[in-house]
Amino acid sequence: MSEAQKRKLEEQKRRENLKVLENEAESREKRIKMRQEQRLKTEAALRIKRRRRMFKVAGAWIGAIFVVFFLATWFSTDFVNWLHDLIH
Repeated sequence: MSEAQKRKLEEQKRRENLKVLENEAESREKRIKMRQEQRLKTEAALRIKRRRRMFKVAGAWIGAIFVVFFLATWFSTDFVNWLHDLIH
């Protein structure tokens, strides 16, 4: 084999290796992008769950406060009479 043929084979191998490296880099970038998108979707789903839970808890507290105020106004005369009897 002559020197020119050897150089040509080496150059061909070098080009093939560079092409393989480029393909690996592209697939790596795709995987990174897919993982990032998946992470963002997961975080968004968690935020939505957290927001729903927060609204449920807030609704329960608002309901409880409403019931307490309703009962306080409903039984206000009995409560005032009880306090009056307790003090005197």
